[in-house]
Amino acid sequence: MTPARKSWVNIPENCDFSIDNIPFGVCSFPETTREAAGFTVPVLQPGAPRCCTAIGNYAVDLHLLAEAGLLDDLRTSGYEALVDFHPRVVFSQPTLNSFMATEKNVWVAVRNRLISLFMENNDNTQVESPIVQDPRLKDNLPLRNLAMHSLESVTCHLPATIGDYTDFYSSREHATNVGIMFRGKDNALQPNWLHMPIGYHGRSSSIFASGNGSKMATIRRPCGQLQIDPNDPLKGSDYGPCKLMDFELEVAFFVGGKPNRDSVAQQIGRPITLEEAKDRIFGYVLMNDWSARDIQKWEYVPLGPFTSKNFATTISPWIITPMALEQFRCETSAKVQGGNGGFDTLSGQREDPVPLEYLQDPNYRDLLASGTISGKEHKNFGSMLELSWKGSQEVELNGEETRKFLKDGDAVIMRGWCERDGSGRVGFGECSARVLPANPFPYEQRDTSQHSLQTNEPRFTKFKLRGSSRSSFTKQVSIALTAKSIPCLQETLQPHQDEFADDVLKNPMHNMPTLEFMDRDRPVKITQSLPIIEFLECSFPDQGARLLPADPLALAKVKEVASILNSPIHPFGGSDEYFEKTSMEKRLLLVNSVLRLYHSESDGSTGPFAIGSFGPTLADICMVPQLQDARMLGIDLDKVCPVLLHVERACNDHQWFMSNV
Repeated sequence: MTPARKSWVNIPENCDFSIDNIPFGVCSFPETTREAAGFTVPVLQPGAPRCCTAIGNYAVDLHLLAEAGLLDDLRTSGYEALVDFHPRVVFSQPTLNSFMATEKNVWVAVRNRLISLFMENNDNTQVESPIVQDPRLKDNLPLRNLAMHSLESVTCHLPATIGDYTDFYSSREHATNVGIMFRGKDNALQPNWLHMPIGYHGRSSSIFASGNGSKMATIRRPCGQLQIDPNDPLKGSDYGPCKLMDFELEVAFFVGGKPNRDSVAQQIGRPITLEEAKDRIFGYVLMNDWSARDIQKWEYVPLGPFTSKNFATTISPWIITPMALEQFRCETSAKVQGGNGGFDTLSGQREDPVPLEYLQDPNYRDLLASGTISGKEHKNFGSMLELSWKGSQEVELNGEETRKFLKDGDAVIMRGWCERDGSGRVGFGECSARVLPANPFPYEQRDTSQHSLQTNEPRFTKFKLRGSSRSSFTKQVSIALTAKSIPCLQETLQPHQDEFADDVLKNPMHNMPTLEFMDRDRPVKITQSLPIIEFLECSFPDQGARLLPADPLALAKVKEVASILNSPIHPFGGSDEYFEKTSMEKRLLLVNSVLRLYHSESDGSTGPFAIGSFGPTLADICMVPQLQDARMLGIDLDKVCPVLLHVERACNDHQWFMSNV
């Protein structure tokens, strides 16, 4: 098969993640630090989960592409500019929920931009496409080295925080098979199955992401009550490990988009229609909804499955978009769906959209699953329950072993993909996990006395920031606290009010911030923004973002810019009444020339922030509040420091600054 669209990324044959796929997921990287050409990535700690996409054998860091400005200025398919979408904020999150909460036109625009960044020039093909090559990633080797990681080396995480999980019973073949086993062929399908979606709410907290490569995920065999006599429930139950462990092959999708509400005041939205539902599907994953068949048999009367179905559910870690799968749309095994599904099979005409009551106000944290998917033939059955026909037949495994249900140590690996001529493969990756033995019963009691004595309480606690409402230095510390995710009370001082004299006694520098906190049981105060920020970085190296780069050259550049910007022109520093316009202009001119040099040293292969990094540093934290002060003094910034204004635009769309400046 010959894909129509080419990529400069090496994509092996039969790879699930072609340029026609572009899935979304969440990964963390193993490196303790990644430095390239003297530039650092300070926005997220190296091991922190971050939003990614996958192409070929690479996971690509979306937060880094956003920081580098490659996801700015997105447009819809109608070439309209997207408003109120902040890629630096959205893709710096540890889950995809913020991205999923946007509307479909945003998902399409981001995916199209990513395709354009991975595209090779298609001049030699016969393809007509509205997506044109964007060479900014291909031509930026330092950024590529930082953003692209081997899939084998990354750790995949659950792609979203799942608020609610609903498992349906949508495969007619599976429902029929199970019905025949338990009720006979003449009463296989319950009457309501043909009239409404059958489903139940599962347990969202026990959904786990599959591992990747050699990092296979594991699940533990559950324990529960087992019916003593399969034919006589009156004999009661014993407690023990599940003996009939099973898998269920399913497909699930994440719900995205805005809440379905008629008005702002309406707290619960109206049910959505089939037509509306199409734009609420963010993407699909493979699912294994593990089952304990013997526990289920005893507990499901009268309310349905409980512990037999909520101990573990595994999903593939990469979400495949409807845009990628649309070209592979085909009939189901039931051909055209009819009845209340919105299509009149007799007239061949689509009915008016009908509300789906079971999807009333779904939100962007919902996961909806198909239920076990089976085909008409034995080889297409989607569970051991069907393959062994309720345990009455042995299932042969590669001609060597047989199973009726799963044993400890068994690995279940599910894969799925679509392909056709004229397109690259669109695959789901792998949904896999290995079964571990049940925990022994009675459970061993752990001695927690030593553990309680060894609990590491944080040394520094109860932070409080005091500073003038007009002080740029106080704003610098506030931004740093946000970046480091350190909770802190803030007390704003008004220097022009009567308490000015008392404030000076508490803080002799007055306009300089004071950080008050507890060093275990001893109160401590630190003044001056730069010492405070360095203290936060040294005391919380693994919390929040990194403010100071590890590379010594990059660190020197950051401190050079910060020192110039914060150099005092009066003993009392940054208060309005002590600023002199000419002194401020000289400092900004000097920093502007320094930054121009930094950005010219790397032949354009730099990020948009102060020292040419792909994320903000201490230099940016010092710069942005100072530019605000300069505007208050009436300085012509376009004339004095155009490079700083370019950097400021990148900062204004970054989460550190949005709530503090």
